[in-house]
Amino acid sequence: MLHLVQTFSQSLRWMVFLALNEPKVFSNSCYSNSYSFQELQDAFNELFWELETMNFKFKKMISKLEFENDFLLK
Repeated sequence: MLHLVQTFSQSLRWMVFLALNEPKVFSNSCYSNSYSFQELQDAFNELFWELETMNFKFKKMISKLEFENDFLLK
């Protein structure tokens, strides 16, 4: 189960990396959103730390379930 958590975490990091390195599409539309690099960086950092927190909680929950499973199998 721990391998599943690590694989999930690695996959998610890879997807974020790919998303950041995607070719950018620019629009001449007057309705396009324009964010500064710092605003985008701040939003990314906030999402990253939220993901890390969720990942930590997920790992903790898995650990508790594994412990409970081991206890019940004895």
